[in-house]
Amino acid sequence: MLKVKVKDGELHGTAAVKAVVKGGEISVSGNKLHIEKADEAMVLLSAATNFINPVNVSGDPDAVCWKYLEAVQNKTYRQVNQKHIVDYQKYFNRFSINLGASANEDLPTDIRIDRIPEAMDNSLAAMYVQYGRYLLLSSSRQGTYPANLQGIWNDRLNPAWDSKYTVNINTEMNYWPAEVLNIPECHDALFKMIGEVVPAGEKVAKNHYNASGWVLHHNTDLWRGAAPINASDHGIWVSGSGWMAHHYWEHFLYSRDDIFLRRTAWPVMKGAARFYADFLVTDP
Repeated sequence: MLKVKVKDGELHGTAAVKAVVKGGEISVSGNKLHIEKADEAMVLLSAATNFINPVNVSGDPDAVCWKYLEAVQNKTYRQVNQKHIVDYQKYFNRFSINLGASANEDLPTDIRIDRIPEAMDNSLAAMYVQYGRYLLLSSSRQGTYPANLQGIWNDRLNPAWDSKYTVNINTEMNYWPAEVLNIPECHDALFKMIGEVVPAGEKVAKNHYNASGWVLHHNTDLWRGAAPINASDHGIWVSGSGWMAHHYWEHFLYSRDDIFLRRTAWPVMKGAARFYADFLVTDP
């Protein structure tokens, strides 16, 4: 197994790689993995950090990496892949959409997109809906944090807008499909994040506006900041908490889950409303 350790202030992580080969030889030299004369090789990559939650970075990334690798070390690639397919399809296959056939269905996707100004490609539009479901299902499952600006596909150390959660539209747009396209479990990760933002939002509401409730400005990140940032023409924007609270209501409208409404949604929605009740003034 190869290990790579990364440190950045108090946050540090470990990436571990393990390889299993059939009919060949495998060796490790320094930080290099050498595989020779193998009929088949399965490379397992595991990564973790010491992050537990925004106020706790005492985790053991080495132990987490080993736990992940040990869970699959006696399984073949086909077994791991089949387990993934079964798990994924139980969500994905709940929903179907048919907007009609298209004469361009045998063409590459990029060419189909280029030809849309000439004539609408209905089946491509239906595929696009399913593509959106695929992206959200792949980056916002139970037990994870929600999809951010780049999602799990970010490949840069300095991504655009720091790969944060921009809550003046982007985060909301990511989650608009969750209920209407029948993948409500994807909302769980967003609710987890909002629950962690509320305490910070309460402090900001009190310190910045002498208001009750909680407020969220246009951006947050893994550390759950809620205060204004960047420039005044967009950073001092108090509607993030209201928009986030709406996702709780949307989830209730589709689920009709009274327990969720009472225990989870109502405190968040009430807190957001209390801030606006204090913040708003009468327009003469």
